[in-house]
Amino acid sequence: MGHSLFLYLPVYLWMKIKGSTDGIIVFMRVLYLLIHTVTSLGIYKFFRKYGIYACAAVAIFYTQVPYTNLTVCYVSLFALFFILLTMLLLCYIFLLN
Repeated sequence: MGHSLFLYLPVYLWMKIKGSTDGIIVFMRVLYLLIHTVTSLGIYKFFRKYGIYACAAVAIFYTQVPYTNLTVCYVSLFALFFILLTMLLLCYIFLLN
């Protein structure tokens, strides 16, 4: 039940903007694609010094992670934020030190 808290902010924002739940599924799909693309770009940025392997890592991530359901759910949002946080920590550890 705690994972559903990740969905609270997007649903709250949609309700504030739109005033109803009309179109929220399309909004969640677009939001998922944006988060997925940003995470993929973060992976590429971190691994770009490895050349073609960076492209392979992004291709594998971008094609294999969606779980065949392109919407924001508590599993995908949690997984994407965890991957993004991990990439940020790795960037901090290896690139800034």
